Amino acid sequence: MTDGDVGVATASGGAAGKVPGNDVLIAEYAAAQNSAQHHELLGWQSRSILWTASMLLFGPAAARGLEPVVVSLLAFAGLCLLISPLIWNEHLGQIKNLKYERCRAIEAVLGMQQHISTKDRFPERYLASASYVLVGLLAAAWIVRAVLAWCH
Repeated sequence: MTDGDVGVATASGGAAGKVPGNDVLIAEYAAAQNSAQHHELLGWQSRSILWTASMLLFGPAAARGLEPVVVSLLAFAGLCLLISPLIWNEHLGQIKNLKYERCRAIEAVLGMQQHISTKDRFPERYLASASYVLVGLLAAAWIVRAVLAWCH
């Protein structure tokens, strides 16, 4: 699909090959923007809640005198809480990116610049890398705690 071919298979009911009117494109642009922001926010909220839950579980897991099996179960739960948002966010990120691509296609037709001008200026990979480093450090803490429980 090319930038000038925004009318093909639109959810607004436009005929194939026919470019919808500006009002329809602006409404679709707003809907795509809102959906992209919703999916991005959902990703951040799920990560924040589940990573916090994992860190809260670490408190009881760090208590002395727990059976190694209990510590291992807590570590497994903590690791699941750390890793599951990364899997979900992969899917949410794909949806978000599709919505922003739709915004850029509409911008190209309407002469707008909101998303076109920022596409390559602020790459997400830096933020994603920081997330993976954080998860790696927290996962290492869980693994070390479980190993220490079995060693003592």
